[in-house]
Amino acid sequence: MDNGNKKWYVLSVLGGKELKVKEWLLANKDRFDVTDDLLDEILVPIQKKSMLKNGKKVIYENALMGPYVYVHADISNEDVINLFSQAPNVFSFVGGKKLGFRGGAAELNSEEIKKILELNNDETRQNSSDQDIIEGEEVYITSGPFKDFTGTVSKINTKTNLLKVNVVIFGGETIIEVPFSQVKKKNSYE
Repeated sequence: MDNGNKKWYVLSVLGGKELKVKEWLLANKDRFDVTDDLLDEILVPIQKKSMLKNGKKVIYENALMGPYVYVHADISNEDVINLFSQAPNVFSFVGGKKLGFRGGAAELNSEEIKKILELNNDETRQNSSDQDIIEGEEVYITSGPFKDFTGTVSKINTKTNLLKVNVVIFGGETIIEVPFSQVKKKNSYE
């Protein structure tokens, strides 16, 4: 039985805890008598990142659009409100008239949620560190304004998904920043 009162809303949560909030909500739905008719989707668009740690590749996930969790829920139901209000690290709905969960919420329109769903399914967000790029390694720039340049990686910033690369331009060495997605290991490109 489909409840026509479900809409998309945004929960404001503590930064860095988005995935934990999602896990908690999923694990505690039954305890609060919240069925799929009342809450059927909980989204946290993520970005998978990998890095070398102690010589081993480690993959971890970051929320792309934090500190928010997107829910498809019927917020006119008291059990749903109780679930959200008891969840650790959850503050309130975004766009509510008052603080807390009983002050209402701004619902997302279909275009907004479509963009979020596309982000959630976009595999291009996974950085190219799957190539195990490390500092000091030579890379080939495959796109962007520095396309076809080669250089040496001087710094890797996994938070911003950028590499600092030393390239030679007009005979002088210059440091540029490029996204992971615009580089390949030089030996894998040749």
